[in-house]
Amino acid sequence: TSASFRSSRVLGGRSRAAMVIPMGSAGPALEGPFPASMAPRVKRLKTCVYAMVLGVLGMVIASALMPGVWESVSEMLSSVFVSCVICAVGVFMLREEPGLDKAYRCLASTACRRFNDQNCGDMSCLMPWIVCNAITFLFALLKGRLSGVKLVLDDLVEPSEEQGGGDAFLLGLFVASASTMYVAQVAGIWFGVRAYMQAANDAEAMAERRDGGAVAMMERGTPSGGRPTAPPGGVQA
Repeated sequence: TSASFRSSRVLGGRSRAAMVIPMGSAGPALEGPFPASMAPRVKRLKTCVYAMVLGVLGMVIASALMPGVWESVSEMLSSVFVSCVICAVGVFMLREEPGLDKAYRCLASTACRRFNDQNCGDMSCLMPWIVCNAITFLFALLKGRLSGVKLVLDDLVEPSEEQGGGDAFLLGLFVASASTMYVAQVAGIWFGVRAYMQAANDAEAMAERRDGGAVAMMERGTPSGGRPTAPPGGVQA
């Protein structure tokens, strides 16, 4: 049939290894919303999340209308599911951002209510989002998913006799959507790591200032001899 191209043998059967979703995080624990000082980095992360959402939507539409790019329906559903999970984590991460706040409220009241009850969101989702993108892209690279996209592109450039105009459009949509998803993942990893480093440094600097203030208050309450001062109006022993 026109939906059975040689690309289906490449994209299918290799996506199971990419279906790994890490649930933990590494490094210093970050909590709360992103500070105003990180607004430029948050804007870049937001762009990556938007690009991922568009990529997933394009892949879903192309795959639903032309499932032959996958070896089986289960392979298609598993790949789309992981992509949707990554997008959902990104929405929770940027739940305070205009444009994503409505998507967050929708997810928090439906499919992701359990995570919302655990107060997952904001900077606490930054490292899990980075790790999800990194592992998914790494397995896609190692297992030939990127070369599979290239073969789909080859089918688009050199169409077979069975391929019609509608199939060419769907192949082009799939290639563009998958490429957008992969590029957004790589950019998200880079911008996410930079944002995490800045947030961790800011948190460390804040902790040092807090500890330094506490030490200064203790020093002001203790004379040079090391003995505590007598309270006002009292008698020192």
